[in-house]
Amino acid sequence: MRTHGILTTLLAFTLGLAMPSFACAGEFERSLERAMENSRAISAARLSLRAALEELPLARQTMNMSTELSVSGASSETSTNDSDFTEANNSSLSVTLKKPLYDGGIADAELLVRQLAVERARTNLDLEEQAVLLDAIDAYVSLVVARDRVALEQANERRLQEYLKATELRINLGEATPTDLAATRAQLARARASLITARTSLANAEETFKLKMDMPLGDLILPVIPADLPGTAGAAGEAALQNNHAHALVYLAERNERRLMDVLVANIRPKLDFSLTGKSTESNIETRVTDEVAANVTLSMPLFPNNTVRARARSRVATHRAAMLNLIDSERNTRLAAENAYRNYDAASQVIDAYSAELEAAILLRDGTNSEVEFGLKTVLDLLDAEQDVVNARVNLLDANRSRVMAAYQLMASVGALSAETLGLAMTGPDPEALEISNPIILTPLPAIDYPE
Repeated sequence: MRTHGILTTLLAFTLGLAMPSFACAGEFERSLERAMENSRAISAARLSLRAALEELPLARQTMNMSTELSVSGASSETSTNDSDFTEANNSSLSVTLKKPLYDGGIADAELLVRQLAVERARTNLDLEEQAVLLDAIDAYVSLVVARDRVALEQANERRLQEYLKATELRINLGEATPTDLAATRAQLARARASLITARTSLANAEETFKLKMDMPLGDLILPVIPADLPGTAGAAGEAALQNNHAHALVYLAERNERRLMDVLVANIRPKLDFSLTGKSTESNIETRVTDEVAANVTLSMPLFPNNTVRARARSRVATHRAAMLNLIDSERNTRLAAENAYRNYDAASQVIDAYSAELEAAILLRDGTNSEVEFGLKTVLDLLDAEQDVVNARVNLLDANRSRVMAAYQLMASVGALSAETLGLAMTGPDPEALEISNPIILTPLPAIDYPE
């Protein structure tokens, strides 16, 4: 048969793409660093942390010393029957120093509340960084896979174009039928449709990458599977309860509600204040100047809690109970999500082995079919189907590799281990602990804000 040379030529276009290579390339790290630098969500979370830190000194304000200065003056004229006028001028200066001796524990309770607010802001920053990193990893991996998919589909289309030319030549030689030609054209049309879809996915992946990373598209390869992942679903669940950022926010919310109850109780406790007042009074009548100094210790306490206090207490109790229920629900959901993330990663790893075995079998089938076609035991249509099976196996393996990489990083995120530090990224952006707020508003009116109708 004269098909031997033709088929040998066609097989030269059979795809030779192997499993994607994995490496922790510097391009991957730079991409994630750029994503964090460009994230406004991270910048906003840093400013929120700075704001929470600035609120800490306010917690001690109930125990701060205060000063009051009072100046007053009065002038009067009095007339008598003989039209004489008598003028009287009085003036006084008073300075009072106040120092709370005991505020019922309000300062200590509010300090704990504001410290919890700082922890919540810090945890929220960690959560935002994790979300940005996971989103950036998805964009990076999607671009790598989209490029490989386009290369795969392009090679497949070229292969089928050569088959179509060969089939047309064989028809002219009387070695093929119109059915063979129709089958080849159908395969080619399907390959072109797949190529169009792959190119669209690539265009979307490139634009997503540019938006998030704001850097040129370089030579990208799949990142390595992160090390030190949990070994079992149970271990993943336990690690998540300890380190998951979203769960930590729910826990801090419950603690905050409990501390707010302490603040409410402290407000109805007795309070002890010390005050020292110096007063000087001057009158032009008899040119008299009077100086007075008074020291007072004041004990104050409500006689009984009013309806407002009772209502606030009931509200705080209800809110705290709701926070406790949310915490219980979060514990279950956090554990479940981490265990599911581990199972997804484990399954994705096993799928890689299955698709690798499929690819090896498909290649053996293709090679065997090629030999049988040469000896006339099978038709070219059988060979087309066998080679398409190889293409499909490569596509499946490509998608499976992407799924495994993403499942690994999602597992890291579920146990709270996904951060710039664990990935070895350089510190980006200002440190919230040392962040300075420029141009504070001091003794100046706030700018007017016009709201649209």
